[in-house]
Amino acid sequence: MTGGAFRVLYVDPDAATADRVAAALEAQSAAVEIEFESATDAPEAMTRLGEAASIDCVVSAHTLPDGTGIELLRTIRESFPELPCVLFTGVLSIGLVREAIDAGVTDILPRDSDGPDDADVSLLAERVVDVVTQYRAAGRTRELERIHGVIRHLHRGLVHASSAPEIDRRVCEIFSRSDPYVFAWVGEYDPGSKTVTARAAAGIEEGYLDAVTITVEDGATARGPTGRAIRTREVAVMQNLSADPAYEPWREQALERGYRSSAAIPLVHDGALYGVLNVYADRTGAFDAEERELLEDLGETIAYAHYDVLLHEEARRFQRAVEQAADAVFITDVEGTIEYVNPSFESLTGYAASEAVGRNPRILKSGEQSREYYESMWESILDGEVWEGEVVNERKSGERYHAEQTVAPITDETGDIEGFVAIQRDITEQRERERELRQAERRLSLAIAAADAGVWEWDIENEELYWEDSMAELVGLDTETFGGTYEDFIAGVHPEDRAAVERTVRGALRRGDGFEMEYRFRHERGEYLWLLTRAQLLTDAEGRAERVTGISVDISERVDRTEQLRVLDRVLRHNLRNDMSVILGHAETIRDDGEAASSAAEAILAKGRTLLETVDKEREIVETISEPPEQTEVDVVDVCARIVETARERHPDAVIEFDAPATAPAGATGKLGRAISELLENAVVHNDSETPTVSIAVERRAETVRIAVADNGPGVPEAERKVLTREKEVEPLYHGSGLGLRLVNWIVRRSAGTLEFAENAPRGSVVTIELPAST
Repeated sequence: MTGGAFRVLYVDPDAATADRVAAALEAQSAAVEIEFESATDAPEAMTRLGEAASIDCVVSAHTLPDGTGIELLRTIRESFPELPCVLFTGVLSIGLVREAIDAGVTDILPRDSDGPDDADVSLLAERVVDVVTQYRAAGRTRELERIHGVIRHLHRGLVHASSAPEIDRRVCEIFSRSDPYVFAWVGEYDPGSKTVTARAAAGIEEGYLDAVTITVEDGATARGPTGRAIRTREVAVMQNLSADPAYEPWREQALERGYRSSAAIPLVHDGALYGVLNVYADRTGAFDAEERELLEDLGETIAYAHYDVLLHEEARRFQRAVEQAADAVFITDVEGTIEYVNPSFESLTGYAASEAVGRNPRILKSGEQSREYYESMWESILDGEVWEGEVVNERKSGERYHAEQTVAPITDETGDIEGFVAIQRDITEQRERERELRQAERRLSLAIAAADAGVWEWDIENEELYWEDSMAELVGLDTETFGGTYEDFIAGVHPEDRAAVERTVRGALRRGDGFEMEYRFRHERGEYLWLLTRAQLLTDAEGRAERVTGISVDISERVDRTEQLRVLDRVLRHNLRNDMSVILGHAETIRDDGEAASSAAEAILAKGRTLLETVDKEREIVETISEPPEQTEVDVVDVCARIVETARERHPDAVIEFDAPATAPAGATGKLGRAISELLENAVVHNDSETPTVSIAVERRAETVRIAVADNGPGVPEAERKVLTREKEVEPLYHGSGLGLRLVNWIVRRSAGTLEFAENAPRGSVVTIELPAST
């Protein structure tokens, strides 16, 4: 208000004097531009004051047609209490001065009673300039005090605001309650639609924001102060909404609500736009250059408040995220001292926050990692890099756990490291599952190899059958030779088995489940193998049959051997029992006839009982082979100890030695003790030494348990060893008596073990059983 043109209203019925005053004021234009208006009486003067945008000074003659200049002064003071008023009078007296002062006159200038001369008029012009200048200076002081008051109030409001909506609300309320502002709102710019919408408002709004549209890029609705402020990131002002053509789209709505000038303040901090504040005043020219500078600073202050709140909100969100994270998180200083741990750290490690804070992460060290491991980690994070790796740590309880660990440096504004943050994810169960899976895969691979098995997959939709190498090796046909279709497979099935195989497969497809079947399949050599096939049907998301995966095992030997054993069983049971009945009957008759005959009869009886024992062993072998193997965990040491104790009682003349660790768990069938007992009895009973000596030694290894039975007898006949180790097939006329050893062999095989024979030094034999160690 200290610059710009002066507008002076001169009230005097004398038009000539008015012209002279206008000329004198125009002469002052070298210092300041002066706009002159005149009125001849009080009513006209009040009309001019009401119509003009602003009058900076009223000069009135004392004598007016309908009253005096003092009466006009009183009327002006009712509507314009601060407006400078000068009384230009030729009737000067003490009483008039007092009356003028009481009426609120700003200054009184005398003039010649017969009419002002040039000196009077010139002095009036100078005095008007001084009065208006002083008025504007005082008004500017008040305006500055007002705007500073608004700013102070806003600062207090921003300090207590805890969220972005609260900042917007407080800003709008404070502006709308501060004269001459009547309405304020904060807009949100949408870069996608290029529009601005209100997110907070206060003051005289009356639906204004619903009635207007504000854009930023193109068109008439983008030319207002709001769009310009967003584009330029500078305060944009319209001092006269009624006359500014750029305000045309909103003029009618604004003037109806009393808006006369407007300012749009972009809320910008560090290049980021946090919205735009729009303020409306009820008078024109409300925003001069100095006020615009203050509003610009205020816009940055409001934007910083948004930025600060956003930082605090992000910090709170981060804290909540860390507190609720499933992974363990801990923060250390640059020396590695723990400063913070989250609840998951407490759960994972067993250390409460109070126990961990202030200590070094070495409390988790298990000793599994090498020194190089930690050196590599520290080298990485001290270089400002993020380190990732797997670690085996130790809980407070001493229990170990596996974790995926990420360690990252925390840097300040200058890039200097001020601490570290570590995140640990517990993968103990995952590693255990992986270990179990690897073991299962190894066992499966061993089982497939040991069982002479093959793996295959049938893609039903594409009608293709895929054979793994194991399957190709099993039947002697590779994929190219085989052809790879279901029809090729059926063609290889024995003609007598094809119908049953097709019924089984088609039935499984209808039911949507797996199947198991035994059938004969032609080997590449031309012979037929007996195969046991187990398969599982896999379906797609809609439940339609998609693939079949299966495994086929060569059971030819089992089928052949079982058939042989059945035949052997029938023959032995029929012939031996019948013959033994006759032998025993005759032996009893001989025994009763005389002493010599009695001796021979006893020999016959003994031999008969031995043969019956042989039959019983044969029967036990058949049962062992025929029954499905059921393995369990046994303590080999405990089993051997019981057998040794029993043998020592039955054979007091023999030396039976026993050497074993405290325990040796292994996987075996429940008949393992029967096999060891048979070996021990065989070594004692068939020993021809003066003092039969037998030793049992149990050795516990990493993956196996070994049982060695050594004696000083004649040893196991070579023919028996070859049959037992399958170096030689059982011939039709085979009459070996080693059924007990055959029973041992089948029990060991059913226990997934191995049986070996070796010579003892200086004489005798060593029979070794090796079983898989229990996990």
